[in-house]
Amino acid sequence: MKSSLDFTKRRLLAGAKLVSFSGVPLMKTSSRLWLIAAVLICAVSTRAQIPMSVLTYSQNFDTLATNGAANPWNDNATLPGWYAQKQTGGAPPVATYIGNHGSLNTGALYSYGAIAALERALGSVASVTPGNFAYGVRFFNNTTTGMTNITVAYTGEQWRNGGTNGSQTLTFSFRVSAAPIISPDVLNTQVWTTVPPLIFFTPIFGGAPSPLDGNLAANRSVIGPVVLTGVVVPPGSELFLRWFDTDDAGLDHALAIDESYYGAEHLNVARDLNRLAQLLRANDRTEEAEPLLHRVQDIREASLDLEQPALDNTNTEIGGTLQSASRMVEAEPFFRRALANAEDELGPDHPEVANRLNNLALQLNCTDRSTEAMPLVRRALAIEEQFHGPDHPKVAIRLRNLAGWLKNADRMVEAESLLHRALSILEASLGPEHPDIANVLNTLAEFL
Repeated sequence: MKSSLDFTKRRLLAGAKLVSFSGVPLMKTSSRLWLIAAVLICAVSTRAQIPMSVLTYSQNFDTLATNGAANPWNDNATLPGWYAQKQTGGAPPVATYIGNHGSLNTGALYSYGAIAALERALGSVASVTPGNFAYGVRFFNNTTTGMTNITVAYTGEQWRNGGTNGSQTLTFSFRVSAAPIISPDVLNTQVWTTVPPLIFFTPIFGGAPSPLDGNLAANRSVIGPVVLTGVVVPPGSELFLRWFDTDDAGLDHALAIDESYYGAEHLNVARDLNRLAQLLRANDRTEEAEPLLHRVQDIREASLDLEQPALDNTNTEIGGTLQSASRMVEAEPFFRRALANAEDELGPDHPEVANRLNNLALQLNCTDRSTEAMPLVRRALAIEEQFHGPDHPKVAIRLRNLAGWLKNADRMVEAESLLHRALSILEASLGPEHPDIANVLNTLAEFL
């Protein structure tokens, strides 16, 4: 959760150093996803902090409690300059917070970190009871010069997968005011300026709810640094930086922001469209997802983003959407196009080709063409064996897939032989107690 940034422009300032900082954890509420953000501010024309006469600002949150269910929270005191507010009950300031390592899902403000670890992070779980949460840090320009070139960067970290389908968002916004800004204003979004490049999307979602280590690379994203273009904080005025944690999906809002900010054909819009489409698919709203995916494909192709079309999943996603809607004839060309892209760009023996062979085989099986599908499954197995070696766990997965096809074709002897080979590979590579071993054993039991 520690990081350093070197801003080239800061070298114009005498005594400027690398800045190390820790995160401000903010949690996505509806899916109970723990998110963290770390904040850095710098100014070039003058120096910035709380007050802004100092060059930089950092906060490590290590003074927060490591445990306890009712630790007192006081705005601008528990963490000087920091404010937290919840939505329900008339939008009162937060009064208490919980010290925890991510195991709880109670709606509250939290101090997050490993068990008993002194390194902490400020976060929340939004739910029906507290509603949305807003967090902010408040700066005052106590100089005689307008502050410009304000730069913001943070690291978004996810500490729990709540199991909800679809990525969630943590929205960054700011406000400049001549009057004091004494709260993060949880009920108001109209007077705050959202900065799309500073929105964090959770990288992990779906599946069973489970804790995550937010310090791992797979569960975090470095956001920024981003200059707040055109922003000037006049002498005597205040700047408030806010992270907004809402209890809804957030994707429609993020999409609208990006379209307004970048234009309707920008790649960031394609990214948001794709995420929204995946969320709609996960909730069986395939008719709504399909046109979004077609638009994703059009934007990417028009922007020449597909320098490696094999790595683009849009064709596969459109095919899967049509398949879910039982539009099998329409789905097949998209699976074939995805396979052709992979073969052309990556070569016929790449593992991604094996994945797309398997997708096409499943599509053919849906239209009662298992005879055509079987060679594709065998080819996928051969690719994995060649690429990873005959004893790799991914080979075991392909063996299980092929065994299933053979079993459905009443070729039981061959299917059982492949399952025994898959079992041997998994036992050697994963150990006899791994859950995948039980799955293969259960399948073998069907042959008895």
